[in-house]
Amino acid sequence: MQVSQIKVSRLQATPTQRRPAWRVSHLAGTVIIALLAGCKTMPEAISTLSLPGVAAPAPLVLSAPLPAPEPRSWPDPAVDVLNQRARGYGVAQMPAMQGYLTGLLNKIKTQAGVPQWPGEVYVLASPALDAYATAAGNIYVSHTWLASAESEDEIVALLSHEFSHVYLHYHQLEGAIQTGDQAAVLVAVGMTLAKKTANAAGWTQVDSLVAGYALGRELAASAWGRSQESAADELGLKISLLLGYSYEAGFKAFLERQAAWDESNAARQEKAKQAALDEVKAKAAASVMASNKGPRSEVTDVMYSQLAQLHAAFGGIVHSGTQGIGDLWKKSSSTHPETIARMDALAATAESVPPGQISETATVAPWLAAQRSRDTAKTLAHYQLAAKALEDPKAPDAMTYAREAASGTTATHAYPLVALYKVQAAQAASSNNRRLPADPGTTLDANLASTADRAWLSVVERSSQLNSAGKSKQAQQVMDQGFAYFGDAANAWPDAIAFYAPLRGWDEAKRMAQTCSQRFSNMANACRDAAASPADKARSEQLTKQKVDGLLKRLTK
Repeated sequence: MQVSQIKVSRLQATPTQRRPAWRVSHLAGTVIIALLAGCKTMPEAISTLSLPGVAAPAPLVLSAPLPAPEPRSWPDPAVDVLNQRARGYGVAQMPAMQGYLTGLLNKIKTQAGVPQWPGEVYVLASPALDAYATAAGNIYVSHTWLASAESEDEIVALLSHEFSHVYLHYHQLEGAIQTGDQAAVLVAVGMTLAKKTANAAGWTQVDSLVAGYALGRELAASAWGRSQESAADELGLKISLLLGYSYEAGFKAFLERQAAWDESNAARQEKAKQAALDEVKAKAAASVMASNKGPRSEVTDVMYSQLAQLHAAFGGIVHSGTQGIGDLWKKSSSTHPETIARMDALAATAESVPPGQISETATVAPWLAAQRSRDTAKTLAHYQLAAKALEDPKAPDAMTYAREAASGTTATHAYPLVALYKVQAAQAASSNNRRLPADPGTTLDANLASTADRAWLSVVERSSQLNSAGKSKQAQQVMDQGFAYFGDAANAWPDAIAFYAPLRGWDEAKRMAQTCSQRFSNMANACRDAAASPADKARSEQLTKQKVDGLLKRLTK
């Protein structure tokens, strides 16, 4: 998507104009949490937790003190940044913009009464409209946000919302969901599944509990997610208004942009997921049809065809695993309120503020100055060119876009270099262009050589590319150097284990997975999966097949 497609003109309000439309009419947003709050089997530690922001909003009193923040210990902020550099295209170095954004965050922290808290703002090299906060107090904002936002009010709304997640201590959510006090909910759901599958071959109550855990976790996370977003919206709105920023140009604009992005990307994401699932189902169906070794007849063909369809359906569900269960749950109950509902709820909250207490003038000049400063503007423009190149790497203009993107201030940045690498690889495979490098992977070396810009993605791609070309020694050297640098980043471990496993042996891979689990509990499953040998995977696939076959026999009796 081009950034211009999510720009919306909304900065026309002035103090002399009539009261804005959001004060005249709004829709009341309602979030239902009865499934969670009313469940008799809900563990006490979860059922008694306060879920702020899910009821009709109370009037917003700007003079009322903020809730007192809980005491906390802060993770190492440098390690936190390193871990984000091991996600996706990493972090984009934009010093002037980062300084400006961190200055705004400091204003927010001072207004909230916690100026001493750690945390800075970093720019994500992400083509998505993305922003999040971490337990270290850092806030990460994608370059797409920075290219599309139209005022300082909107950026402060985004930052105050993310800061509110930190202030309200919601970074504890993941730990709370993973603890043992979820057992009652998970057992309740798991036992229901167990009753339905008790006679299925290879299926145990442990399997039911795993499925129950996934569903129960999504259920709890869904209710918590809704309350998180609502509470962060309300607290963030209050902070931004106290700082003198506009609601119209701030939170309203911020959420409108998010809604436009969500709508434009929903169809594309669903299409990609469906294509992947269709491939899994096709393979599952083909496996059943291939097992028809007996005499062929119209009757047996029809029977096996129907069985193949059932096998494909269950194969898709089993393959999807936790993600599939999560998607099904999210379709019926979003992890966080739909953006339109959040807009309605905030409109009601803003409506409750007496006239004259909310600025109706957008703060535009400082933002445009930051956005249009030379290096920042050039970096944002180059990132847009990289996105264009990646839309169709084989297109005639893609090489021009990619080469321009990977030049000047962004000559060592991961995102434009990966774009250039992919365009070179795609066009080399479809032409005899002598201007293309014999080894497109050398394009990534500029990023690997830059300590400031290095991204884990470049390490993984370059080492894998060299390994596939039969240059295992060079590949290991790239991975060794990269993992030495990113070893404290939890996100790097599964990829490193998967790379080293066939080279160093599966026993060593399992030892690495054990170390990973001890250091980073949230990566335990990913590291264990990465260390699975072909024999392990074959056994797992066989067990999965037994379970699916057992379920099919049970259902087709």
